[in-house]
Amino acid sequence: MNGGGIPVTVFILGVGAACLLGLGFVLQQHAAQLAPQSEMLSYRLLLRLMRSPEWLLGIVFMVSGQVLSAMALAAGRVSLVEPLLATNLLFAMALARRITGQALGRSGWGGVLLLAAGGGVLAGLVFVYSSDLPKVNLLENYRPDVMTELYADDGTPIGSFALEHRVIVTYDQIPAVLRNAVISVED
Repeated sequence: MNGGGIPVTVFILGVGAACLLGLGFVLQQHAAQLAPQSEMLSYRLLLRLMRSPEWLLGIVFMVSGQVLSAMALAAGRVSLVEPLLATNLLFAMALARRITGQALGRSGWGGVLLLAAGGGVLAGLVFVYSSDLPKVNLLENYRPDVMTELYADDGTPIGSFALEHRVIVTYDQIPAVLRNAVISVED
């Protein structure tokens, strides 16, 4: 750990994942942009991209970035890792500038600096205010507080006590529309 209590390994994994994800985004986008307009929205585009070394390298970077981000999440708190992963935009912007040869100009660099500063401030605030959040691997054995129910001699419920009204349900008891809504919001 460094002096601030942040595991160096988590920081390196998070920033490494962000770098690989940003590079992968740009390489894939650039390879797709070079394809003929006539192939857009066609299966031929995918076939062409599968033969493009640049697009395949982008896939390798993306998969590697996902692996590193999973390792970072396993080793550290979500509140630290996610802001680090958001820095992938900085890496993407730097590579996109290099590939296209376009100068960012004053407003472009200002945007990069604001993004970096905002990401740093957000990471700091989230880390400070969420220091009591559990690690991701601790959530596997999560046991929430549930209601205490009182029953009469004949087995009928007569009351319940709880700080929060929680009822544990299985996955199958959750309506499909709610499961799909959560998945669509997450994606």
